[in-house]
Amino acid sequence: MSCIGLPQRPVRWSLFAFILLLVSSAAVSQIVPSPSTVNFGNVQVGSSTVLPVKITNNYKGAATISQASVSGTGFSFSGPALPITVGSKQTVSLNLAFAPQSAGTFNGSVAITASGYWGRRDRLHTVSVSVALSGTGTAAGYLTAPSSLNLGTVTVGSSQTQSVTLSNTGGSSLTISAASVSGSGFSVSGIAFPYTLAAGASVNLSVGFAPTAAGTCTSTLAISSNASNPTVNVSLSGTGVTAGTLSASPTSMNLGTVTIGKSQTQTLALSNTGGSSLTLSAASTTGSGFSVSGITFPYTLAAGAGVNLSVTFTPATAGTLTSTLAITSNASNPTLNVSLTGVGATAGSLNVTPASLNLGNVTVGSSHTQTLTCSNTGGSSISISSASASGSGFSVSGLSFPYTLSPGAAVNLTVSFTPTAAGAFNSTLAISSNASNPTVNVSLSGTGITPGTLTAAPSSMNLGTVTVGGSQTQTLTVSNTGGSSVSISAASVTGAGFSVTGATFPYALSAGSSVNLSVTFAPVTAGAFTSTLSITSNASNPTLNVSLSGTGATAGTLSLSPASMNLGTVTVGSSQAQTLTCSNTGGSSVSISGVSVTGSGFSVSGTYFPYTLAAGASMNLSVTFAPTTAGSFTSTLSMTSNASNPTVNVSLAGVGSNPTGTLTVTPASLNFGNVTIGNTQSQTGSVTANGGSVTVSSSSSSNSAFTISGLTLPTTLNSGQSASFTVTFAPTTTGASSANISFFTSTSGSAVETASGTGASAQHTVTLTWNASTSSVAGYNVYRGTASGGPYTKINSSLDALTSYSDSSVQSGNTYYYVSTAVDSAGHESAYSGQVQAVIPFP
Repeated sequence: MSCIGLPQRPVRWSLFAFILLLVSSAAVSQIVPSPSTVNFGNVQVGSSTVLPVKITNNYKGAATISQASVSGTGFSFSGPALPITVGSKQTVSLNLAFAPQSAGTFNGSVAITASGYWGRRDRLHTVSVSVALSGTGTAAGYLTAPSSLNLGTVTVGSSQTQSVTLSNTGGSSLTISAASVSGSGFSVSGIAFPYTLAAGASVNLSVGFAPTAAGTCTSTLAISSNASNPTVNVSLSGTGVTAGTLSASPTSMNLGTVTIGKSQTQTLALSNTGGSSLTLSAASTTGSGFSVSGITFPYTLAAGAGVNLSVTFTPATAGTLTSTLAITSNASNPTLNVSLTGVGATAGSLNVTPASLNLGNVTVGSSHTQTLTCSNTGGSSISISSASASGSGFSVSGLSFPYTLSPGAAVNLTVSFTPTAAGAFNSTLAISSNASNPTVNVSLSGTGITPGTLTAAPSSMNLGTVTVGGSQTQTLTVSNTGGSSVSISAASVTGAGFSVTGATFPYALSAGSSVNLSVTFAPVTAGAFTSTLSITSNASNPTLNVSLSGTGATAGTLSLSPASMNLGTVTVGSSQAQTLTCSNTGGSSVSISGVSVTGSGFSVSGTYFPYTLAAGASMNLSVTFAPTTAGSFTSTLSMTSNASNPTVNVSLAGVGSNPTGTLTVTPASLNFGNVTIGNTQSQTGSVTANGGSVTVSSSSSSNSAFTISGLTLPTTLNSGQSASFTVTFAPTTTGASSANISFFTSTSGSAVETASGTGASAQHTVTLTWNASTSSVAGYNVYRGTASGGPYTKINSSLDALTSYSDSSVQSGNTYYYVSTAVDSAGHESAYSGQVQAVIPFP
């Protein structure tokens, strides 16, 4: 705490007094105003008018005009500055102003006071003269106009004009100085500027809109005047649209192939893609064979609208015909041409190939099909009305009648032969149409033959003795001994343990040929098995059965020796192995799929899986115990296989022991709280050996603010023995700090304790006092700088009425310089006082 006195500089005050000696005069005043009455006339409310009054001094001595007192609302004296001296027989002008604040008639006066030494030089004479004042306040002119104007839709390249009425709704005339528009496409005309608009009068402006592009256009009409509202804005808008444009879809038309003497009609869509309506005046075609209809001309087509025309092609001769459809209108494209084409064709003609059809040998009760091709070799479409076959065994399919066949096109018919008996068959297929050859005949023939017959070799199968879980396969030969191909649809077996493979069904077996099937026996249990293999087909014997038999033998059985294993005590980090013997005591081979152990510390090795173990054979596995921590361990070894006992378990046990002791530190953390910078605080802890002796080789702190003492290193601690240490916190900066206190051993790594604390700064205050000023003051200001002689900055937020001040915003280790000033009630501030110095200690 520092107390520093400041000397004061007093505030000086000056008092000026004026003594006026007033002496009345009985003589007639020689101070003459001209005019004696001032009428300001009409003055707009909010404006002002200044008129002069001349004052003549007719005295023989000089006169001093000291005062011009004005009465009446709106009137005032505006200069020159008084007092002013007027010589004998001289004149001076005084300015009077009239500024009405409302409309109406106003009256007032001005009293002018003058004084001088007239007559006796030792006596001051004073006179006063009055001038009557009058004037009328009038309301300002006020200009009104519509807030917006929409000039509508105008075609690009054209224009549209509308009127805007301007009215003066105020009480005075106003002058319109200009009218302008922003943005393109708009213009204004109608009056010459400047234009005077009397109170209550109106005038029209012409606003034009001539868009240069399609789209919505906006603008602002700004009207400037001297009205009380000097700028009036009118929002302008309008839409430019493009001229009507005619388009056709399609742009060209192919009316296809039409038989001579017949007609074909298509639709042509016309659209107005422009922004304005258009009028269609005519539509005509050139050349022969084409005509157009659909609308009556003239026809109005609105913007965006469409209309359809019907274009008809009626050829009189064969060949390709062309024409141009010309559509005339008042659109931006006044003539729109559409190319027309069409082909005149002769009548159609039906050709069928082959002219005769032999469907070959077909088994009785089966079917065989072949294809006929019907072609239109004429110039026009034909309609096939029917197709039928005479005689038995034949049929036709493939089309729905009537069927239209275009010129040059072809279509297939399917002819089927299904004999009901052996022998030769004949028929005629008649195809009817509206072609130039209305009926075409095709000769049909075919031969029916007897069906095939299946045999099997061997007729029965014994697949022998097979271990349960195993399999045995033999071959079965199936032959077609008949006169026709046979389709084998399936081969299936009854009963468990048997299966058949070797062919994909359905399977076609031609007459005199054979196919081999594989029959497999895979018993799932021991004992004798029988089954029937059934082969189904379209042969004369549709189901062929083969007897199957076989015997299943028992599966192998696994045993593990020993049934449990104790691998003893093993030091952590070391390992111990023992042998486990696996034997197959069953009658069949066993496939061992894998071995697994539960729990940590145990593992198994010795072979790769899967592993096949023959009946009566054995194999060895190596079981290893490698503990990672001290304590008792247990586990289960599981072996899985396809043996009769698919899972065999062995219990495993072992003990892990520590090689050396471990080190712990308490407490786990130290918190020193707030410690002032420059001070220290200490706390104690201890390290303890566990599970064996430990040598503490060194210690460290990760933060220099925390130091370790009290423990001489290296030192050896027996199991359970502790040693104490001291941690000291000595902050050098403010704020939170932390550190890891680590103790290192030669065998078990390190033990770590955390430490934390907060550095706090000391708080200083400079107290200033001074003697009160001998003058009348409202208060004092205090200034501070960091360099002797300034510059200084005021540190009090408001005027200090006391003679003391405390500065608590200083920082440790700094030096400050203080001065003060005195301030009177008018806000006048004295010069700086003498300077004092304050040195802040650290911390």
